Amino acid sequence: MSLWGPRTLSVAAALIAPFTLSAQTSGGTVGVDTASIARIFATVSAPDAPGCAVGIARSAEPVFLRGFGGGALEHGQPLTPTSAFNIGSMAKQFTAMAALLLAQQGTLQLDAPVTRYITEWPASAGAIRVRDLLYHTSGLRDYNTLEVLTDSHVRTMSDFLDLMMRQRGLNFVPGTRQEYSHSDYSVLAAVIERATKAPFADVLQRLLFTPLGMTSTTVHDQRRMPIRERAFAYNVDTDGARTIFPQDELVGGDNVYTTVGDLLRWDRNFTTATVGGADLVRRFTTLATVNVPQPMPYVHGLWLGAYRGLRTVARRGGGGGFSTSYFRVPDAAVTVATLCNTQHHRAELFSHAVIDAMLGAQLATVAPPDTVATPPDEAVQLAGRYRSAEQPWNPVILESRAGRLVEILPDSAAFPLTRLRDGRYATFDYSYTFRQLSGGGMHLTVQYPDGREDLVRQAESPWRPTTVALPSYAGNFVSTELDAMYTVRVAGTRLMLQRSGVREMVLEPLSPDLFAALSGTREAFLLGVRFTRGKDSRIDGFTVGATPKSFESALGIRFAKVNMTQR
Repeated sequence: MSLWGPRTLSVAAALIAPFTLSAQTSGGTVGVDTASIARIFATVSAPDAPGCAVGIARSAEPVFLRGFGGGALEHGQPLTPTSAFNIGSMAKQFTAMAALLLAQQGTLQLDAPVTRYITEWPASAGAIRVRDLLYHTSGLRDYNTLEVLTDSHVRTMSDFLDLMMRQRGLNFVPGTRQEYSHSDYSVLAAVIERATKAPFADVLQRLLFTPLGMTSTTVHDQRRMPIRERAFAYNVDTDGARTIFPQDELVGGDNVYTTVGDLLRWDRNFTTATVGGADLVRRFTTLATVNVPQPMPYVHGLWLGAYRGLRTVARRGGGGGFSTSYFRVPDAAVTVATLCNTQHHRAELFSHAVIDAMLGAQLATVAPPDTVATPPDEAVQLAGRYRSAEQPWNPVILESRAGRLVEILPDSAAFPLTRLRDGRYATFDYSYTFRQLSGGGMHLTVQYPDGREDLVRQAESPWRPTTVALPSYAGNFVSTELDAMYTVRVAGTRLMLQRSGVREMVLEPLSPDLFAALSGTREAFLLGVRFTRGKDSRIDGFTVGATPKSFESALGIRFAKVNMTQR
């Protein structure tokens, strides 16, 4: 998988009593240098631009709640501690807690197959347990990628389930790998509805939001549903801010609106165990035993890690124009919730800055990377196309430019890699480790924040289909899994791939019957197209695979060759 990712009003203040907000009132706070916090958010404080709200808790009690910037620019409404934001994937932790509570009550069996609850699910899902959804070991294709590959949009849970139940294949055998998929938690939400015979929103309200006093938190399962004190999302560019409206109603992994105050109420439960009890709350942030080759530091919708020498429990969310962060440092008993209404602001970076200001000397000094100049000729020696056995159509492309090693992304963007003294290379939060193979080849391990990938440098294949063979690949191909038709045509000495709604794509040959194509969508990524042959050796279809990021995979999607008279 290629590197692809973030490779980036008057102040409304609050006097804090325990979880009692006095918005719009400036004043002091308990144990917090308010001036330092205000300086951190100074760049997002303009009343006519989107901004952020921040909540800080110490020893499970709120000590700072404030909004910076505009929440509804059309109406001149500022952000306040009671502004409600869509927290994106941060919602997964609520879904996970609900599942564990229902299991504790005997309503949901985590080791039961998904088909026990969604009886109409296809046989391909028979081996998927509820537990696999919870820990991302299901193998389900990511619905975001499926949506990009099809001609329709997934707006509702009904749309989502219809799409997922058309799938006849998985990315991997359930329980054999751990790979983040947005599909898992939306299916889990559907399972919870079937197990409880109640709407998912009502289940979360009953199990979590009401007992914890999260009165400003709601599951947004209807796009047109009004949200009290909603912060609207904006895209910010050189022309200013543009409003982004909700695009779907999918629940389980997204579409929870909440406030910084309510997030601190949720956070306090990790200390009080009001909901769930002490044992469940302890297990909630303890890595589960997942018998897979490369387990992620992830459990119940939260990432376990470290920041400047201290353990962290964290989650960030995005999408729909929002950028959100929940960041807890258990050993220091400090939590920061940062919610921003534009993805132009990196909420997690604001959370880090607040932790720096709050903890100061308790944090380990961050030494700058021990970098060295790239040794002469090393960039040339390491350059090439590195491919994995699973996705050979999706290489990591490294080039030597002006003596530096540079990664080239699918959209041709170039990112220089920094040479570290220990021999590794790095860029952003990725590292690249090279190893000479005994046979003379070169092995590359790319370490991502949520996993790693092993690749081997391969020489460019000389294989090209002959001009005589080209027409045999042409035709119309239909996928019942995507409810879509793709067309392959011959253009001179090349094959072109067509589908509605996107630019025509060139099929670049890699090896016999295997091709790669640039997606033709706004965010470029590579597709793998592997043609298949029947018993008569003629082309009878192909499979498509795509991994737009270091996750969100959808592999092995089947297309069958058809005559137009068959449709």
